[in-house]
Parts: sequence; C-alpha cells; structure tokens
Amino acid sequence: MTKKFWNNWKSRLGDTKQIYLCRQKTKWSDYENNLHYSKRLLNDHIGERILSYKFNGNTVDLVIERKRYVDDGHFNWHYNIENEYITIKRKDIVSVSFGKIKY
Repeated sequence: MTKKFWNNWKSRLGDTKQIYLCRQKTKWSDYENNLHYSKRLLNDHIGERILSYKFNGNTVDLVIERKRYVDDGHFNWHYNIENEYITIKRKDIVSVSFGKIKY
C-alpha cells in the first residue's frame, strides 16, 4: 500500500469494508494481475467486522470480531464470536475497500 493511500485510509476508518492482504504466488494461482495475489481479511458473508484500529507508523493494530462455526459436541452447530488482535504491516496490505456494510 502506498503512503498516500495509507494516510487517506486513516481519515476514512469508519468506512472500511474490507482489507486485502498480500499472498504468496504459487504455481496453482499463476495470474497476470497482481490483485489476484491477495486474500480478504474479513469474511463479510457472515458479518465479521473490525472493532478498532490503531496506527503505529507503518503498522496498524486491529481488533476483529471473528465468527467461527462450531459444534457443541451434540451436533448443535452455532457461531462462536471471538475477538482477534492482529498487527499488519503497511507493505503487506494490497488494498482497502470502502463503503458501509449494512447488517
């Protein structure tokens, strides 16, 4: 991610919809477009979201609300909500998409 886009992102935190992270190129996914070499940070189909951001130079600390599909041992499946704390370097972010998600 460029420094200009990084600084723009800081002013639009509340609008962040998705963060795309770098992924290693493999022989199984050999595309010409570099954007194909990214992965989504959030599973927006089940409503995962970013709870908080904190920028520290060229890194960002995130608290993410993760939803995991788990079995309670009696074939009763449900979503378990957990907070995940991660730090991501600016160079490991390919892009960020903006736009409010409506739940």
